[in-house]
Amino acid sequence: MSKLFLFPTVLEHKIIEKNTDQLKNNTIFVPSRDRGENLKRDYTSLTRFPRVKNIILEEFKNFAESLGYGRDFKISSSWFTSTQPGDDGSLHNHQNSFYSAIYYYDEYDENSGNILFENPCMRNLSLFVVPNKFDVSNSHSWSFDPEKRLLIFFPSYLFHKIGLNKSDKTRYSLAVNFIPSKGFGMQDSHINL
Repeated sequence: MSKLFLFPTVLEHKIIEKNTDQLKNNTIFVPSRDRGENLKRDYTSLTRFPRVKNIILEEFKNFAESLGYGRDFKISSSWFTSTQPGDDGSLHNHQNSFYSAIYYYDEYDENSGNILFENPCMRNLSLFVVPNKFDVSNSHSWSFDPEKRLLIFFPSYLFHKIGLNKSDKTRYSLAVNFIPSKGFGMQDSHINL
């Protein structure tokens, strides 16, 4: 008898070897906590960094192809986030996109605030049974600590949040959404872009 992981939620996390330090020149951020500030927000941020945009898009196309989806994808939105010391983010997902990414391009420490992903199956459970040992097949959530040049791809439906930044410096990251660049669906549910 063997285990079968049916309908898995597939993420990829990897360190990008190419230099992306130019992202440190960014000055427009979406704060992790909206305090009603009248801030300029840019959801096409990577258009100002075309070389890095191509690096991230190529990495996603390779990932999508490895899952059997081909390479016909484009970036639909991108924005820089800032999380001040003592702040965190709220649990959310990304509507109107297929996959999303978070990219850490700055310096971080163990207190910078992780990214936490919620197990989507937990919303459908009728009993809350705590396992003796948590692993990727039974955890209620999973987190990653920020690390310079760490890129994480995840399905856009996956709820996630920025953890509490306990460090004494602002935590910066880049968020990206991907959609098919051509049509998607099939038969009477096909949409031609």
